[in-house]
Amino acid sequence: MDENARLSLDDYLSSYRNPETGKYEIAFATGVFSVLRDYLLSSTLEEVVVSNLEENTPDLISFKYYGTMSYWWFVCLVNGINDPFTELVPGTRLLMPLASDISQFAETLNISPNSGFNSGTIISL
Repeated sequence: MDENARLSLDDYLSSYRNPETGKYEIAFATGVFSVLRDYLLSSTLEEVVVSNLEENTPDLISFKYYGTMSYWWFVCLVNGINDPFTELVPGTRLLMPLASDISQFAETLNISPNSGFNSGTIISL
């Protein structure tokens, strides 16, 4: 396999598949965010710069690039932003994954962008 070739989502998540059930099992709070971030960082990324109008507004940035405000937390997750109200200042460079990669991950794990999971949640698909 070409070392630059990207793994399919199924191949990427294969280490999380329970061999007995064939389902993915990821402890949501302890693993899925790092798995999601790593997967999206391995995808095609567009570099953008936060404008004056987008300062402290991850929801507007999400809407501008994805057509929905719901993906605001993906923007923060991929870019390691813990507090968008102090870290999203004009001139900040952001990496924006493709909307199709975000959607594919969410659909594969059967979650929505606005999912409210707690630390005890285990995704089993």
